[in-house]
Amino acid sequence: SVTVALVVFSTTVNSIPARLGGELVPQITASLKTEEIAETAERLKANVEYCYIGSMLSGKGFILSTYEAERLLEESPNNRDVIRAYLTGEEVFNSIILEPERYVVDFFDRTLEQASDYPGPLEIVRERVKPIRDKANRKAHRERWWQFGDKRPTLYRKLSLLDKTLVQTLHTKYLSPQFVSTDYVFSHSMAVFPSDEYWLWGLLNSSIHECWARENSGSIGTGLRYTHTDCFYTFPFPPEEWRQRIAEAGTPLDQARTDVRHRIGASVNELLDLIHDPGESGS
Repeated sequence: SVTVALVVFSTTVNSIPARLGGELVPQITASLKTEEIAETAERLKANVEYCYIGSMLSGKGFILSTYEAERLLEESPNNRDVIRAYLTGEEVFNSIILEPERYVVDFFDRTLEQASDYPGPLEIVRERVKPIRDKANRKAHRERWWQFGDKRPTLYRKLSLLDKTLVQTLHTKYLSPQFVSTDYVFSHSMAVFPSDEYWLWGLLNSSIHECWARENSGSIGTGLRYTHTDCFYTFPFPPEEWRQRIAEAGTPLDQARTDVRHRIGASVNELLDLIHDPGESGS
């Protein structure tokens, strides 16, 4: 499980032949590849509205266990306004059935006076978050200690218009964005694509996008580090007239994968392990 990369530098240009992966190559770029794709790909303005990173809490004290959340809801039904299920890539891609395992206190853009209407949740944040935020470098984090560090208002405004959305964990073995309910606070460990369109599901699950993402993103060992600013903002979409055809191909594929997962009791990653296993012949 150890990955080793040997990089050799020379102070004299062309003093030694360039080899990459044991093969002679004409050049090695700054991204340790032979082509300057990542260095020259430009971001496309149209893509920005399709992908965001989830909420940056800037304080683990916002996170509640299921027991704590239930206790706060029993104390006051009004706390439901600020107690929300919290979703990370771990639950989406490694759980057979997607159920909230953790919750967060989310005051969003409420003022401190408005947050005071929820004394139980506010006291937890005051005890667990404020001492850390008092030492924060960012003035906004110190002064608005009861709010998340980055609330992603544009993202959640878009999500408020949808029942489901596409998500992908940033550090992953497989690139396979999934639809989930919008009734969550999404972790900053995930890319969130605020769309319920199957043409986008099909596009993001295509081998074309995977090749582009692996070419323009980093890696952790053999896994992908999905860097949305480099591999999604630069990804050229197909013509709009193709979208219906992509959706028609994506819809039954997503349904088929879901049916198989439920039938065999597998998570998304477990199913993808089977799909990529050359020795697996099951149907």
